[in-house]
Amino acid sequence: MEKAIAMNPFDKIEKRKLKKFDRVYIGSNFCQNLLPKIKKIEELYESGISKITLMTPLLTDSYLLKTMNLIENALKLKPELEVSANDLGVIDLIKGIKEIKILLARPVSHEFIRMNLNDLEGLIKDLNIKMIEK
Repeated sequence: MEKAIAMNPFDKIEKRKLKKFDRVYIGSNFCQNLLPKIKKIEELYESGISKITLMTPLLTDSYLLKTMNLIENALKLKPELEVSANDLGVIDLIKGIKEIKILLARPVSHEFIRMNLNDLEGLIKDLNIKMIEK
């Protein structure tokens, strides 16, 4: 079983406490101002975290660009990343990047799971979504 912790970029957790987790969820599903800096992701990897999930909310155009920049830089640190996305713009921009596992985040997934199953399956395939969080 994977052990995970969710944190925002301003949380201070001792390295020794972080080591007991396999994955860190960082960012926010609701606030674009909680997008982490690449330095925070680098610190997590240096602390021994091997798996990171970047949580992203609905984004303005300027934060969409910041998010894409963050994703590109995170992939330079480690060529794999999981992104929990609430913004279809983010999903559209990253859907072709094979090193990214896309999760349809909880806040937006509730709307999608109401869809006709055939339509939902088609959308999931088209957007390269690997999992729907609920």
